[in-house]
Formats: sequence, C-alpha cells, structure tokens
Amino acid sequence: MKSFVSFIAAASAAGAAVFASSFAQSAQISNPNALASNFDAQTIGPVLDEMGIVWRQHNDRPGAPYITANFAGEVNFYLQPGACRQSVSDCVGLSMFAFFQGAANEQTVRAFNYRYAFASAGISPDGIVYIGRYEISDFGIPRGNLATSIVVFAEQARMLGQELSTAQRTVSLEGFAQDLEARALNRQALIDLTGVDIPVTNAFDRHQQGLDEMTAHIRSFVADGSAPRNKIDNIAQ
Repeated sequence: MKSFVSFIAAASAAGAAVFASSFAQSAQISNPNALASNFDAQTIGPVLDEMGIVWRQHNDRPGAPYITANFAGEVNFYLQPGACRQSVSDCVGLSMFAFFQGAANEQTVRAFNYRYAFASAGISPDGIVYIGRYEISDFGIPRGNLATSIVVFAEQARMLGQELSTAQRTVSLEGFAQDLEARALNRQALIDLTGVDIPVTNAFDRHQQGLDEMTAHIRSFVADGSAPRNKIDNIAQ
C-alpha cells in the first residue's frame, strides 16, 4: 500500500480559501438527522462520498477495517473504527488521525495542542507528528454530526501542517502561549467596538469560533481564584 504519511506544505492564500470553502460546503449532506448506529464502511462511506472525500477501505491490520481518505488533494487522514461490541462491523468508537513527516518544531506542536481542544497533537519517539480525534456512537450519531466532525478535524490537520511548515517564521517558536487566543480576543474587540456580531455562515466557522474561545475561557477560569479545582494527590515521593 502506498504510504499515507502526509507531506503538507503551507498552502497559498488562494488555495487555502478554496479548501476552506470546499470543506464548508462538504458538511451539507442529505438526511443529516438520520442516526448512524455504528462506525464501519457502510455507515462512514456514504457520508464521505457526499462530502467529496476520496476514500478506500483496508483490511491489512488486526481489528476492524480502517479507511484512508484524502480531500482536495491536501489532507491525507485515517479513520479507524474501534470499541467494537459483538464484531468488527459493530464498532461505536472512531479514531481520526493524520501524520506529518519532516523537521518539526516541538514548541509549535505544543502550542497548537494548547490552543485546540477538539483534537490532540503530538510527536512520536521517531519524530513523526500526529493529530488525532475520537468520536463515539454508543447510542447513534447523526450523519450531519459525523460530517461536521470530519470537516473540523481535517481542517485542523491542514492548519497543523501549515504551522509546522512555517514554524521558523511564527510566534509559536517563541513559546508565547498567551498569544494563541488572539483571534478570539480580536473578534471580541471588534464586536465591542462596532456593537455588531460577526455572522457565522457554516458549521466549520461556528466550531472554529468556539475552539478559538476555549483558551480565553480557560485562562479566565484559571485567573479566578474562586473557581473549583481538583487536588493532585501525589502518593509517591
């Protein structure tokens, strides 16, 4: 099988705009409220087809068959069903992940991981950067929610690839984590100045706004000394 490790360079402004626009449109699928009771090619495949995502099922590893997917020629990612109940065709967990190979700045990965709550990024011992997301369907998941989850995850994978490619020219290298919520703060400042909210027109932008605000929310609660905290009980000294 051809390697599915991603080699994603920073996209041009025009290319990025086309990509984001295509992804925003891709979440508009038929029967969005219909429930998918589990994760397998029969439930995931039709959603990917409607989203315009090229995909293929593979059976060359233990466990449930997995899917390799590509959208717009820019992002390669995997969809691996898991948490299977009676058989590998009845799985209620879905891991989404993508890989990046090449020189990676660890601070950039940590900063990206700090900013985005939806997915988790890291570096393997042999230097491969990965980003992953886990979805559940114990009692069913609407097809529209599955499509939106894939949209947001794949766009974040593209964004991580861009940040890795430009790490030497971004503030991430300096480790200024406090700057990571700047987009959310700038948006709020504009609303305060004009008194007019910025319209959100699609699912990705709506969740992107929520993710941008996450860091600001966390910082606000951390600064609030009265906010409840959980105690760390160190049993080994």
